[in-house]
Amino acid sequence: MSEIKKVSLLFLLSSLILSCSSSPQGVIVLCAGDSITESCYPSFLQRMLKKDGIRSKVLNFGRSGYTSGEYLSFLERNKEVLAENQPDFILLQLGTNDVRVDHDRTKKEDYYINIKKIIKIFKKFRNRSGKMSKILIATVLPVADAAPFPFSPESDERI
Repeated sequence: MSEIKKVSLLFLLSSLILSCSSSPQGVIVLCAGDSITESCYPSFLQRMLKKDGIRSKVLNFGRSGYTSGEYLSFLERNKEVLAENQPDFILLQLGTNDVRVDHDRTKKEDYYINIKKIIKIFKKFRNRSGKMSKILIATVLPVADAAPFPFSPESDERI
């Protein structure tokens, strides 16, 4: 992902979080996803929120290399622990590994089922006020031009 896209995305997220959160205790953001989450945006988001004067706690529950099915298994095993964080927002970014053309390739129907189950679990999460956590779902970025095998033009078609 280009630096401009990262900054634009993070600006959008910080603006959204600021506009939706009025808690004097600050905001809790749970980031869920694959390596894009684990190694990329949560630390940038934390810095942007701090720079904007927003008290926040950004939790990184990204799992590098996970497909939607693998993340669903992780979430089913750890949902109670993750829910204890009482996030105001859940940022979900999954699907890049699902469109690979190697052994990780996930059927579209299975991806859809996995994401629905993941969202159903996250819908049970509550923030400190007892309200349902707000769930924001990212789209999968095109990968064929930016990444070599195990991605291909078929990957972009599947996105």
